[in-house]
Amino acid sequence: MDKITIVQGDTPRLDFTITDADGNPIDLGSITTIRFKMGKYGEETGKVTKTCSLTNPGGSDGECYVQLTASDTNEVGDYYAEVELQYGSGGIISTPKFLVAISDEVADPVLDTPVIAALVSPNVTGDYRVQWDTIDNATTYVLEEDSGSGWSQIYSGSDTYYDVTGKTDGSYFYRVKAQASGYTDSEYSETQSVTVDIP
Repeated sequence: MDKITIVQGDTPRLDFTITDADGNPIDLGSITTIRFKMGKYGEETGKVTKTCSLTNPGGSDGECYVQLTASDTNEVGDYYAEVELQYGSGGIISTPKFLVAISDEVADPVLDTPVIAALVSPNVTGDYRVQWDTIDNATTYVLEEDSGSGWSQIYSGSDTYYDVTGKTDGSYFYRVKAQASGYTDSEYSETQSVTVDIP
């Protein structure tokens, strides 16, 4: 069962793509009412019932959303939720239920992802500098290298560059991430590579 985590009192927009059993988007333009329902187990309509809006005009892509308010997310707990489609005055179908966890624990902010500057290739000396941009609030950067046997850490510190020396012929790949206390590590950067070809 899918799960969405929301911090207590937050006001997120929840986006949905409604599909049929074969995974094809349902044309929501022909649906009379689209409702988001959330409640405790056995009481799925007990806390929140809100009308969903179409993400795009026409609704043929099956995309819709609901905007929650602070009163919708004011009680900590695990809730079951679903999106209900009503065709005119007739049939009603519902999406598979999913979990909405409302938590009073505020998640650490995530650091931005660094970008490594392009490396000049081929390199004919075996010596070069790997450099990346400065990330706000980051205190440490972890640089990893892969020369064909997997990633291994070659630097951890506050500088935004690392001087590589003494490399022999071959291809070398680099990636870096940012770290700081009170923050979630950034994603690793996109990989940059250099080929060493010493005459």
